[in-house]
Amino acid sequence: MTQIVAFSGDLLNRQTTLNKRRHSLIASTTDEIKNSFNDVKSTDGQKYHSSACFETGNFQMSRYPTRLCNNYPRCHEFNVKLFLHSSDPSCVKTGVNSILSEMNFKYADSLILAFEKKINSREIKRIWTEAENLKSAGKVQNIGVADMTIEQIRDLFDWCSITPDMLQICPSTYDEDFREKKSTIKDIMTFGYEHHLRITTHNDPVLEFDELNLKAPALAQKYSSSYIGRYVQRSKDRNIITMKGYFAGLNKKE
Repeated sequence: MTQIVAFSGDLLNRQTTLNKRRHSLIASTTDEIKNSFNDVKSTDGQKYHSSACFETGNFQMSRYPTRLCNNYPRCHEFNVKLFLHSSDPSCVKTGVNSILSEMNFKYADSLILAFEKKINSREIKRIWTEAENLKSAGKVQNIGVADMTIEQIRDLFDWCSITPDMLQICPSTYDEDFREKKSTIKDIMTFGYEHHLRITTHNDPVLEFDELNLKAPALAQKYSSSYIGRYVQRSKDRNIITMKGYFAGLNKKE
C-alpha cells in the first residue's frame, strides 16, 4: 500500500501564527496537531501540505525558512518524535525518510519512538530493529523510547543489538498511567542511572489520529494514520527552537 504523507510546514513561520508566536510555542501537542492539519491540501495526490505553504510565490521558503549557516548542522540539532499508531515496523523507516527528504536533511540528531499502550513485546522488538537500522545507516544519531514500563525497558535492553540512548517520560502522569503495571518514575530513574542513559521529560498526550483531525475532513474522512511525527530544530548556542512542525503517514480507508 502506497502511503501518503501530510506536512504542516514550519509552525513558527506560518502566516496564521505570526501574531501568536508565543502562544504557538506553549500550546498543547493536541491543539498544535489540530491546527497543523486543519487546512492541508494536495497538488499531486501523494503529499499534503498546509495551505499556508501555497500562499506565497516561493513554496520552499514558505514551508521552511532559511535559518542554516555555514556551520550547520553543528550549530543546530534536528530532533524527531514518532507517535506510532501501527505495529508495522516499516512506519519508522518511512516516517524518518519522509521528513528528512522533505527537509533536505541527511540525518536527524535524535529519534524518539512513542508506542501505543496495547503494543506487545514482539511488536516493540520488530519496530526497534528498524530504529537500529536507521542509526547504523547514519540516518539518526541517537535513538530512544517514550513512556515504556520498567519491564518493557528491561526486556528491550536484554534483547536489542543497539540500546536506547535516551528514555523519555511524562513526570506529571507517569506513576498514575502505569500504576497497574507497577512501574514508577523512581524505577526509570534508577535504571537510567545504572545504564548511563539520558532521561528526558515531555508533556505529550497519547495521540489518536481520528480524534485530532475532526477539523480536517479532507484527511479524517479519507485516511487513517500509521504515525504522527513531530520535528523540532533547536539552536545549540542559544537553546531556542528555530523550527517546529508535524507530519503524518496516511493510509487510504477501504
